[in-house]
Amino acid sequence: MRPLVIAMTVLVAAASLTSSVRAQTPSARHALRWTRGAGADRCLDPSALRAAVEARLRRTVFVDGPVASIVIEAHVAPAVAGWHVTIAVRDAGGVSLGARDLDEPAPDCRAVDDALALVIALIVDPDAAATGASPPPAPPPAPPPAPWRVAVAVAGAAAAGVLPGAAAGGTLAVTIDAPRMPPAMIRAGRWFEDEATAGAAGARFGLTTAGVAVCPQLWRRGAIAVTGCGGGELGRITARGFGFDRSERVTAFIGYALIEPRIAVRLRRSLEVQAGAGVWIPVVRPRFTFDQGGTPVVLYQPPAVAVVGVAGIGLHF
Repeated sequence: MRPLVIAMTVLVAAASLTSSVRAQTPSARHALRWTRGAGADRCLDPSALRAAVEARLRRTVFVDGPVASIVIEAHVAPAVAGWHVTIAVRDAGGVSLGARDLDEPAPDCRAVDDALALVIALIVDPDAAATGASPPPAPPPAPPPAPWRVAVAVAGAAAAGVLPGAAAGGTLAVTIDAPRMPPAMIRAGRWFEDEATAGAAGARFGLTTAGVAVCPQLWRRGAIAVTGCGGGELGRITARGFGFDRSERVTAFIGYALIEPRIAVRLRRSLEVQAGAGVWIPVVRPRFTFDQGGTPVVLYQPPAVAVVGVAGIGLHF
């Protein structure tokens, strides 16, 4: 029941005062003089009261000095139970236009803030749509869209299982980090030739690879980040025979499914060192054979699993 009683008191107080000043237009120049009695220093201060009233009216209404055509004087002081507020309105010549009292039984004098601001707002503009609540704050601006980021990395590579022996090479990778998507890596690699022999004959094998992978971040702390890359590589293997009566050049393609965990340490804002190791699993395993006395002999066939490691530097843009 108490909120209803307060609301009715506020409306009666506002009506009794605004009836005397209704002839004034909303463009009339008003001055507000708000004072606090002894023991009321914790009550709403003058600048905050002005701001609360103008927020309700959604415009600047108060002026200072002799230019005001209407002066609103309000004073708060402790009462026997709670707080007592007096409001008086006069014109520029000092003629009284009305007065009213407000009583607030709450122990905290800030409980009178809303009622006081509402009454004064209705005195300034009796037709204003003051509903007892301040206008809602403006919504915060939408955050700018996250930018696209690109990183370029150059790395040395070592592997077992992509060529007949231990293989070494180099890779160039471009990683695109788009908003709301895991980073995607595009990579190309070139491996140094290795050879497989059968007696005095054999073949030299070369490998060129290109692939794509998705590399979501798995863990990060400070400058250290761990990612897990999963994707595929397409390899082009060339074999050049030697020591045969008729040496040939043979080309075969091989596809790998790959899983490569990686760790990166950021040295500067745009520079990092990277290292990783993973497995490449061939989807097909082409055979490289030669004919010996009418019998085909397998010179090389990729194993079921290859192990690949990379280490290098990356530059972020």
